[in-house]
Amino acid sequence: MYDLCQFPIEILYKEFGVNAEYIIDHAWGKEPTTIQDIKNYKSKQHSISNFQILFVDYSYQNAFVVMKEMVDQNVLTLTEKHLVTKQISLMIGYSKDCIKPSCGSCKITNCTNSYSILLEEFKRLYIRIVNPNYPFDRLP
Repeated sequence: MYDLCQFPIEILYKEFGVNAEYIIDHAWGKEPTTIQDIKNYKSKQHSISNFQILFVDYSYQNAFVVMKEMVDQNVLTLTEKHLVTKQISLMIGYSKDCIKPSCGSCKITNCTNSYSILLEEFKRLYIRIVNPNYPFDRLP
């Protein structure tokens, strides 16, 4: 850090562009963000997600049960935070990376936090994107 503090600022800006400011502040132990800035921050968008790493390989049916439980958990979070959604996404990782993960998303016609509606949409998405011929080990 000492060397960075002594290094010519012009060269740092030439090498790192606008990111040089962060490097220089870090080298000098400066933090431009205050606690008040952090407390005042309000996200423009809200995202609810869930991630499961499975300790053993799961079949197509067993992974579907885990996915249903994750939908249930996310719907509870949506309800507690008084949020609704109009888009869902799903990613399934296959065991030992035998094939690339399956990913997909879809828009829902009405904004909702209804478990029955969201579960039905996730079922359709699951059936559409998941390859049932391979075992699963993660549901990110």
